[in-house]
Amino acid sequence: MGKSNIVADGLSRISEHNEGQFFVLSMPNFTFLEDLCKFLIDSPNFHKLVTQIQHNPTSFIDYKIQNGLIFFKGKIWLDPSNHFK
Repeated sequence: MGKSNIVADGLSRISEHNEGQFFVLSMPNFTFLEDLCKFLIDSPNFHKLVTQIQHNPTSFIDYKIQNGLIFFKGKIWLDPSNHFK
């Protein structure tokens, strides 16, 4: 086969000098939800709505409290005074 087998020929020419290798995995870090939760901790409107939903869930059928956030029809509820809006 000799030089007609290009892959084997190429592999046989790899130098013995080994250099270190490393692999890097980069992942985005979204801080939006963390920042939103920090804002909501101090939001009177948020706490008032949470209390209303918890005490009378049948009046708030489109609302759901999950992971410390309020969802309205599957979307995150934002306080009208929130700078994220």
